[in-house]
Order: sequence, then structure tokens, then C-alpha cells
Amino acid sequence: MIGLVGKMLLPAVVVGLGALAFAKSAHASTPATKPKTPDPTNPVQPGPIPTADILATIEKARQSADPKTIRAAADQLDQFGFKVQATDLRNLASEIEAAQARAQVPSVTPPTSSPGIVPTFPKIPPSDVIKGPLPGTPVLPTAPNTPGKTQAQRMTLMLMNARPGLEDRGVVTKFQMAAQQEGKYTGKIDGLYGPGGGLAVASYGIVPVKPIHWAHDKATIAKQKKDYTAALLKIALSDPQREDEWTAASDVRNQ
Repeated sequence: MIGLVGKMLLPAVVVGLGALAFAKSAHASTPATKPKTPDPTNPVQPGPIPTADILATIEKARQSADPKTIRAAADQLDQFGFKVQATDLRNLASEIEAAQARAQVPSVTPPTSSPGIVPTFPKIPPSDVIKGPLPGTPVLPTAPNTPGKTQAQRMTLMLMNARPGLEDRGVVTKFQMAAQQEGKYTGKIDGLYGPGGGLAVASYGIVPVKPIHWAHDKATIAKQKKDYTAALLKIALSDPQREDEWTAASDVRNQ
């Protein structure tokens, strides 16, 4: 009787062992899913979340529809670490420039070819050459991120979007205190953005907004403006990539 039961159960045992072996083989042949790693070929990685000031700067640049203004805003965003938004603005500037170039090229119908006559066509203007320092040209070093530089970036964004006289003096005060602790600012802690504050911002490698508050007497004002202009023009010579921005910031004759 026992032998008969064994014979009846033997096929079931063989089938079960075969199924178990097949399951193990299938599991071993299935490669483990590896976690995705960042694409090293992608130069643009996720950056910080834009603040309200950053979004206002981006929108203002877009509404200008001026490639030069848009690229200047992109350079500012680069300084503050918003690489993705800066790249988007530069792409927009390139699209606008391409559209302007197409609009300037007249539509010409090729003339019927005649013996001895070679038809001529208008030349399409070349795209703007990317500016950059030539080999051996000195480049202004990038200041490391410090509390003073962080406050300088925040204050610069605020001043870019504020009407003169309505700036947030609390933000200016925080910058003055942080820059003073780092030896970049030697003026009064009064919340007033003047030439001393502008030069302190420039010391962090950031193109400053033109000063709002100057001295009260004409003689002192004239000297402040002269010294301020000379200091920024000196920086412009060592930073060819942003020479135009530094030069424009140095013109405080109408301030």
C-alpha cells in the first residue's frame, strides 16, 4: 500500500521541484532595477526655487522683448544661482534675434539666368558672436558665497524692482551689517543705499544698482561720483565679459 502511494505522489513531487527551479531561474535572470542617476551630460541641473523678486525680474525682462535687456537679466540670474531660469531667458533672446534677422532679410525672386550674368542675393547677417575673454585676458575672480554676498544679491534684486525712495531699508540695513562684518563696507548702518554700498556690492563681483542717496553738499557729491565711476571702470577692465554692464553702472552723472 505504501509503495502504491509513493508511486502516485512521485509525479507531483517532480512537477513541484521543476516549478520551483524555474521560478528561481526566472528570478535570477531578471536584472535588478537600478536607481536613476543624474545625467552628467545635462549642464543644467535643478536650482533654487525662484523668489517673488526673481520672478518679477524674469517677467520684466520678458516683457521688454529686447534681447540685450533679456541677456543682462540672465547674467544677473546666473550670479544668484538660478541657472535654469537664466538659460530660458537666453533661449528667448536667441529666438527674438532670429525673428528680427528673418524680418530684415527681403524676399528676393532669383532672376532668370542670362548668359554671362551671375545673379546676386542679399547676404544674411551673421548671428551675434558670443563675447568672451581672449587668452591671457584677466578675469575678475568670483567671490565665494558668504552672508555678505547673499545679502548683496537680495538687496540688488530688491533695488532693481523698487522705485527710488521706496526701497526696503530693512534689506539695505541687513546688507550693511553683513558687509561691515566681512570688511567690505565702512559706512554708516543707516539703511540708505549710497555709493559706499554700491562699491561694497561690486566687491562681491555683482554689478551694483546705481546709488540712490548721496552727500548733501555739491562738492562732496562731485567727489563721490568721480571716485565711484573710477572704481567701477577699473573693475570693468578686469571683467571683459561684463564690461558693458560695469560701464553702464558707473555712469552716475544724472543720479
